[in-house]
Amino acid sequence: MLRKPNYDKKPYVEVDGDKERIYCGHEEIILKIAQEIMNSTKEKFIIAIDAYQGVNLNPLVENLVSHLGQVQKHSIAIDCCKTLKKSHALYDYLKRNITDDRIFGVLSCHKLIEFFDENALENLKSEIACSQEEVIVVFGMGASFIQRYDLLIYADMPRWELQKRMRLNKVTNIGSDNFNLDFHRKYKRAYFIDWHVLDRHKQSIIHQSHYILDTVIEDSPKMIPLEALTDGLEKAINQPFRVVPFF
Repeated sequence: MLRKPNYDKKPYVEVDGDKERIYCGHEEIILKIAQEIMNSTKEKFIIAIDAYQGVNLNPLVENLVSHLGQVQKHSIAIDCCKTLKKSHALYDYLKRNITDDRIFGVLSCHKLIEFFDENALENLKSEIACSQEEVIVVFGMGASFIQRYDLLIYADMPRWELQKRMRLNKVTNIGSDNFNLDFHRKYKRAYFIDWHVLDRHKQSIIHQSHYILDTVIEDSPKMIPLEALTDGLEKAINQPFRVVPFF
């Protein structure tokens, strides 16, 4: 008789009270964000949803704006990625790190703010300041650069899922418009540049975030308050744990 396998393919760390602090699916997440807006006394409520590479925020943002319209809250959504420098300008700026080699590059010390057009970012801030909308949702990589916001949500993305999306040409490099680029070249640029840049950015803002968003399962996103994440990390580092295998 064959022994029943007992290898745990999906290990996890259980956190006390975690079921009460997790919002599953677009509906629950949107209702929680709407609650934050309703609890505010501000005439203009600004939401920044910053994100790692590969995160698709469009479904959530579209549903959020639709819901706010139903509850008589005038809102507007702005994609922060429109303030990135042009693809060719970024390539020239990063050429020394990208190199002409198909596999090897030079590790980057850049910061994410360097990838944005300074004038375009200032114009975005002015647009937000002058807007008459009751709710403004700024979303996408670098959304926190608007500096003044009432709610900050950070949407993370694990590397393995990101690579799978790259292979499907759903994701390209920061500021690039070439989704069909050879996977190895996309991966190389991400490995030597993008991921170092985005990790630094994440480390600089994650503890300022109010909520953390997980969109790995695109039609079933999850959101938790920052405190739930820190509680989970605190518990994990004080006991044996395994990471989820990707094979």
